[in-house]
Amino acid sequence: MPFRIASFVLFAALTAGCQVLHVEVPGDAVAVEQLLSGEAVFGAPVPDNVADAALIEPDAGMREFVAGRVLAGKTSVARLARLLGKLVEEEYFAQGYRPSLTQNAADTFAAKAGNCLSYTNMFVALARLAGLDARFQIVDVPPRFDADLGLLLRNTHINVLVTNGEVRGMNRGDVTVDFNAIDTTDYPKRVVSDAHALALYYNNLSVERWRDGHRREAFAYLRRALETDVRNANLWVNLGAFYSKHGFYRHAISAHHQALKIERFNRPAMGGLAVAYDGLGQHALATRYAQRVQSYRKRNPYYHFALAQVAFDQLSYGESVAFVERALELKRDDHRFHRLKGRAHEMLGEPEAAQASHALAERYEQRKGIAPAARVGDRLL
Repeated sequence: MPFRIASFVLFAALTAGCQVLHVEVPGDAVAVEQLLSGEAVFGAPVPDNVADAALIEPDAGMREFVAGRVLAGKTSVARLARLLGKLVEEEYFAQGYRPSLTQNAADTFAAKAGNCLSYTNMFVALARLAGLDARFQIVDVPPRFDADLGLLLRNTHINVLVTNGEVRGMNRGDVTVDFNAIDTTDYPKRVVSDAHALALYYNNLSVERWRDGHRREAFAYLRRALETDVRNANLWVNLGAFYSKHGFYRHAISAHHQALKIERFNRPAMGGLAVAYDGLGQHALATRYAQRVQSYRKRNPYYHFALAQVAFDQLSYGESVAFVERALELKRDDHRFHRLKGRAHEMLGEPEAAQASHALAERYEQRKGIAPAARVGDRLL
């Protein structure tokens, strides 16, 4: 049972990449204080009843787990290997994956269960107890979307970077510990602060509450996420999507403009503006934003790859092949495209076409020097 992408980010439109668009801030913008109050949707300000999360604070059981054999390792390389080995031995990766269970480090350790963000929190805490330099790391993977809540759900991938955790030649090298069976070899990565990870944690809880129909709690968690990391443009996009979903389009527009102040070319915000302006009946302006975003989509192979993934998950294997073929027209050398096409042909009962696609995938993997991933069960380490 492979781990999936860690944290949820709601977007009102499917977008990726970079596109220049002149943005005019409306003169009747809603003030940030009003956006964060929730009064427009709920008739009164949403109270701040979100408990502070001890995201990576270890408990006594975690300290005991690391003491002894793990902590006795003389080098960071030895301590990392012992920590990973002990987690496997005590079956922390056996059957615990639960995609909608977002927990802090201590709760994940106690339950041996959670989603990828939960396991990442736990591992960062344990690694730091072992004297390792462990940090949260975001990977800019191509978008993978699922229809949910009447919107499109984008997942953000997060893992752990451990410095000096491996011997490479005559020197020590960094190690990425990833609780997700996907290949992130070619994608840009960036270390983020603990506050950024904490904001993702609150954001996950917001999405989970929204799924369960608890709208006030969902808003409260999203607001706490923004208060924790106000410079995360995607959280403002989420807030805009929340307001659009409830028909408050002026508020949505203002939230999306907050995102664009942080990231000038944030296409999810531009897509959200298209949705909001359309909701206000300002169709010309909505079309302007939508056309710019759509123009980029058509030229972006990962947009078509995302659609191919969605079609595959919905058992529409013929559509998946068609979408991935469009992606391949734009970028021939991504082994992931050929792998997905091969899998779709397998499901269609076309073994020769599947074999040809898998052979191409292997060829491009070899060219990039991609080695088979080390796994525990179906899970990447």
